Amino acid sequence: MQDISKRFAKLSAEFGYVISPSEDFLNSCGYYQMRLKHIDNAIGIFAENVKQHPNSFNAYDSLGEAYMNAGNKQMAIRNYKKSIELNPHNDGGKQMLKKLSKP
Repeated sequence: MQDISKRFAKLSAEFGYVISPSEDFLNSCGYYQMRLKHIDNAIGIFAENVKQHPNSFNAYDSLGEAYMNAGNKQMAIRNYKKSIELNPHNDGGKQMLKKLSKP
């Protein structure tokens, strides 16, 4: 995430106003890191996405998925619950929550 932050800080300085990465950009970067099996990097990127876009159910859903892949069931459940709270129609999140809630 630090490289992304540095790049956008540099762009902001060059253009004279703040340029922030979009939700979709951060989500794509996070999934790229997950495909590379860099789960901790993915979690950092998705966490930044949640920070920058706190009303996005998709940002929380992605962070939940990354925590699930990391084996952190508690944090996965927390983020899927928040995703569903923001979007009660998030059927994928509901399915993952059911899966994670099974003993």
